[in-house]
Amino acid sequence: NVVAVAAGYHQSVLLQADGTVVTWSTAKEAISLPAGLTNVVAISAGGGYQGHSHSVALRADGTLVSWGDNSAGQCVIPPDLVSATAISAGGGSTLAFLGAA
Repeated sequence: NVVAVAAGYHQSVLLQADGTVVTWSTAKEAISLPAGLTNVVAISAGGGYQGHSHSVALRADGTLVSWGDNSAGQCVIPPDLVSATAISAGGGSTLAFLGAA
């Protein structure tokens, strides 16, 4: 049932066919999935910004959800960002592509 895998500095993230996410980590902040994380179509796991990790998920409706370490603001998603088609989590950043995939 796994359709995608992402590996970051301290965490691994799996996307399942039903749109749910599973994660495990050696960093406590990277494993607490946000409540209601469903309808996910893409995942990305960030590298180690000063040894910390974060992950991001793209939902089918184009909205993003990010969790984990936020020491560089990498988990802050602009509230009006609702039309993303692709994502990438870096060391201290989260990127979203807006437009046709």
